[in-house]
Amino acid sequence: MCTAARAWPRPRLQLKAKHCRIRTSRRAILPSSRAGVRARTPYALAPSKAAGKSSQLSANVVSILLQEGKHPLEQRLEAQGLKLADVVVSKGRDHLHINLNYLEMDSCLGTSKGLWAPDSNDKKLIARAARYFDDFNAQKLPELAPLAKVKSKDSLGVMRELLRDAPGLVIGEGHNSTSSKRELINNMKSLKASGVTTLFMEHLCAESHDKVLNNYLSAPKGSPMPARLKNYLDLQSQGYQALEELHTKYNFTTLVEAAKHVGLRVVSLDTTSTYMAPEKAEIKRAQAMNYYAAEKIGLSKPEGKWVAFVGATHATSCDGVPGLAELHGVRSLVIDDLGLKSRATVDINVKDYGGKLNPDVRLSYKV
Repeated sequence: MCTAARAWPRPRLQLKAKHCRIRTSRRAILPSSRAGVRARTPYALAPSKAAGKSSQLSANVVSILLQEGKHPLEQRLEAQGLKLADVVVSKGRDHLHINLNYLEMDSCLGTSKGLWAPDSNDKKLIARAARYFDDFNAQKLPELAPLAKVKSKDSLGVMRELLRDAPGLVIGEGHNSTSSKRELINNMKSLKASGVTTLFMEHLCAESHDKVLNNYLSAPKGSPMPARLKNYLDLQSQGYQALEELHTKYNFTTLVEAAKHVGLRVVSLDTTSTYMAPEKAEIKRAQAMNYYAAEKIGLSKPEGKWVAFVGATHATSCDGVPGLAELHGVRSLVIDDLGLKSRATVDINVKDYGGKLNPDVRLSYKV
């Protein structure tokens, strides 16, 4: 969710099998500890810990403070059709741990969260990410050759060309874009028929959303999206789209619904720690998220081809941070709303898109 991904760039394409083998062998020598990319409990309410070792709080005071901390959160969750139990990870006489990410907490409690404290694991995560990219850059692996041409003039054809000799494709967007979601939603059935089995998504956090997401995907067709997941995806759409676009059928919620409808597996590409990083600095967010997401894609071992749907600044290298396309040796496609006509304008080997990105292909639409 790199904030620079809201405003917009321009790009490169033609994968050869040997490039895929080079990139696959690289993946094997990069750090890939499963434990290393996990975040801990997102938020904790622990009065004694918050008070510090020098303060001795009685059990009665701790109980009162726990209740005072829980009450406003319970009220807000109930207004959203949820119960506190839906988000509790663990609880005891002196603590309560929940799995809301920072955006969800902001929507419930605003900027004043009282004794609720976020996980402090982000410093270790960012340090691991920095080492990961030092290792990657030291290998000086050859880049994919520029695309000779793209024959297709429509989004489905372009996606198929980019996927033809590759295990996956990274699609980047400005998160306020409509056309990126529209083209992916409208092409989802055809992409499934072309061998795509997995959709990796930014914004979805493993600790916060994996359980409810997987329950939804495994539910019978036509099942309503659980309130926890729908509320969060709606929150994402409301945060990025203009008021007049909020009711469009092309948004984060309908994207996940479309994936379920055609039988795609949807996998989260964030954790609460990678998602909180933008509060620190944009480049740290890019490092943390790209590191975790690259590892998640590799460890997930999709059975077929995959598509990663992320902000454009995560799709390809940005400010010196390698993008997911470079990390996996696949092509990057940016889709935006900056075109001059409703039909797609196709550019390849784009340079300085948004002043900093070099995607392989750019599709632009007038919306």
